[in-house]
Amino acid sequence: MSSGSQFVVAAYAVILFALVMYMVIVAMKSARIGREVELLTRIIERNRPDDTADADGQDVPPPVKVVDE
Repeated sequence: MSSGSQFVVAAYAVILFALVMYMVIVAMKSARIGREVELLTRIIERNRPDDTADADGQDVPPPVKVVDE
């Protein structure tokens, strides 16, 4: 193998290594974002008020019907 072809093989190896490292970083970032979305979803579901509670979490009495006479 000539020295020129060795440099080409080394250049391809460096590019391949950089590409694999980029893919690992993107996969790790994607997994982290997925975990954060799941956590935020659980927090929102836990803090969502029921139909019978107002924004402060206090029970709301049923509406009073007014009868016109």
